[in-house]
Amino acid sequence: MGEYLNRERDGFGKGVGVADSDTDDAAMYCDNGVELAKSGRHADAVRCYDQAIGLRPDYAGVYYNKGIALSEMGRHAEAIGCCDRTIGLRPDYAEAYYIKGRILFRMGRHAEAIGCYDQAIGLRPDYAEAYHNKGIALSEMGRHAEAIGCYDQAIGLRPDDADAYIGKGVALSDMGQLAEAIGCYDQAIGLRPDYAGVYHNKGIALSKMGRHADAISCYDQVIELRPDDADAHYNKGGALFRMGRHAEAIGCCDQVIELRPDDADAHYNKGGALFRMGRHAEAIGCYDQAIEIRPDYAEAYHNKGVALSDMGQLAEAIKCYNRTIELRPDDADAHYNKGGALYNSGRFAEAIQCYDQAIGLRPDSATAHVGKGDALYKMGRHAEAIGCYDQAIGLRPDSATAHVGKGDALYKMGRHAEAIGCYDQAIEIRPDYAEAYHNKGVT
Repeated sequence: MGEYLNRERDGFGKGVGVADSDTDDAAMYCDNGVELAKSGRHADAVRCYDQAIGLRPDYAGVYYNKGIALSEMGRHAEAIGCCDRTIGLRPDYAEAYYIKGRILFRMGRHAEAIGCYDQAIGLRPDYAEAYHNKGIALSEMGRHAEAIGCYDQAIGLRPDDADAYIGKGVALSDMGQLAEAIGCYDQAIGLRPDYAGVYHNKGIALSKMGRHADAISCYDQVIELRPDDADAHYNKGGALFRMGRHAEAIGCCDQVIELRPDDADAHYNKGGALFRMGRHAEAIGCYDQAIEIRPDYAEAYHNKGVALSDMGQLAEAIKCYNRTIELRPDDADAHYNKGGALYNSGRFAEAIQCYDQAIGLRPDSATAHVGKGDALYKMGRHAEAIGCYDQAIGLRPDSATAHVGKGDALYKMGRHAEAIGCYDQAIEIRPDYAEAYHNKGVT
């Protein structure tokens, strides 16, 4: 699962009452609307704001508050209309530009949102929230360096702004500057030690750096603060898996599944850990669960096929690979593994077609060239097989399997001295390669 995105600043439900007089009825309706909005009764709040507008059509603050309430109800286009009305009445109202920017952001109109934040900053150069949210919008557009500049502005104005450090950390992480990102997350933790999301983001950055044990410590902090945080259990499981601690990873997957039974990825990952432990039948059960939840889950079909192949259930494995290819025609691994299942079924010509597909998609796949060479060898096409092994060796000179395959083909062609040279190459690469010693002895 991905990083926790830094949250936008200031809740929409706050509302700001702006009254010319505390005694007039319009002000009373406005104040009532603000209180209703605070309790989440946005539709009732809008009705109060409309009453106030009916009494004072030029009441800029009421349009502003109505816009916030409408946005909370998901009525963003109407909310923008209210912001525009506020701005028309009070062109110097920085908060109206800011809120309009936030609404546009929610609508996915990031460039327009940035324009509004710029307007707000132009009116209020010390508007930390506007810099912060501009940073969020820039990050969403992939403009991470500019986003970092905005977060720095926000931090300069409010050095105790933990969210700004988190936003900067996310942008740095997206740029691959992981150590710097972790520094930002540590700043945020120093300001807010109980902020679960920042520990999570730090854990992700540490995992990307290969520091899985440190990442697990961060995920444990998240879980201590939020025991029902499924994403933290999920990512902890991923770190444990990469450390080879498969049984513990399964425990994390089970936690995720308990919290989110329809999490197809958790079932899939549990299957992967079970497969690594040699528990193939249980792994297949997990892949089936993932497929039931997400019928187009190509990776689950593929890995189910691998498990079935290892169990010798080749016909069923081929069906899984076919389904993977149907979903993802450009999946080189699926074509390659289907080729392997066909090869092991004695269907060498069909296997060659699959290896050709894999090579077409991934020309630098030494293993696909070896697989094709092995199938050609089985069909007695030894010269062509040698060509495939040579391709593999050109791509991976340390492929002991390719050297042995080439040696076997040369042996069949009566070129024994050359065959022995190939076996010696394989032994030099893998001194414990029993098959190479055996074939050299036979030769």
